[in-house]
Amino acid sequence: MLNYSLTLTDGLRPTATVKISIKGEVYQETAAGEGQYHAFSKAMYKIYRRLNKPVPELIDYEVVIPPGGKTNAYVQTVITWKYEGKVFKTRALDIDQTVAAIKATMKMLNMIESGSIPNINYLQLP
Repeated sequence: MLNYSLTLTDGLRPTATVKISIKGEVYQETAAGEGQYHAFSKAMYKIYRRLNKPVPELIDYEVVIPPGGKTNAYVQTVITWKYEGKVFKTRALDIDQTVAAIKATMKMLNMIESGSIPNINYLQLP
């Protein structure tokens, strides 16, 4: 991730502009979404689709605020992904919930680009 900008304005859809480097090449896209993270994801996936790269599927999105947390408390975001038949999770911390989600997403993209995707083996219940 080289840079990103998120915009939230009353009465308008949130937008995001992202600028990333993949294998030394720089790409930039802008997208609107239903929320800031949705706009960020759409902009990232525009880049991946333009490069004919497969796009991971977000399976679960969990935000955890510590008990008794105040408005400046760290937020943990845990995202479960499915990519090429593998299910895995990334997590990140930040004071801002959207930034924590962006950090977790960047971890996922770095795993994909480096080819180091773990696979979660779920226990099958009877």
